[in-house]
Amino acid sequence: MKYARYTIATLIVLCVSAPGATRGEPLASSGTSPIPNGDFESGNSVWTSVSNHDLLLYPLIVQAEELPSGVTPQSGSWAAWLGGFESDTSSIEQSVMVPADTPKLTAWYWIESEETVCSFDRLSVTVNSVPIDNRDLCGSTSTGGWVPRTVDLSPWAGLTATLRLQVTTDSTLNSNVFIDTLYFEIELDPVFDDGFEG
Repeated sequence: MKYARYTIATLIVLCVSAPGATRGEPLASSGTSPIPNGDFESGNSVWTSVSNHDLLLYPLIVQAEELPSGVTPQSGSWAAWLGGFESDTSSIEQSVMVPADTPKLTAWYWIESEETVCSFDRLSVTVNSVPIDNRDLCGSTSTGGWVPRTVDLSPWAGLTATLRLQVTTDSTLNSNVFIDTLYFEIELDPVFDDGFEG
């Protein structure tokens, strides 16, 4: 499937899932702590978008109808879309408070790339300009749908730091990344459905 900005859009989406439970088992052993506008439902607020293409014509945070056919936000009606052009550099960033006790950030994303050789196009995640995660964008890393990924921000636990997601592409073939809900995972004390917790 070919996605290109001048015809249709591309996106990474991050989502939240809640664990199930049966009688006598924990009702919840983990939870989530959202970051401001981590689901993009407030549009372009909070995030700073940077691109070498016209952001008025090609915004990075878009509504569902601006996405390519077959791509929908992982949740809600907004998502981020990085790439979609050749010779592109596009990024979104914001300052986030990294929880001191739960500094693991989870996101759902979707990669679609026409690149036949990896390493020419890339998705990078940085905190305070320090690289913490990279993904080559190529045919073998295309996901064909939403998948989760978790990164550890322990070095910044308890601090406010600048989180940036950036896509860079070369001058041939097209790569796209879709993003939607970012959140920190929270460890919760187990609660048992056995009637003895008061």
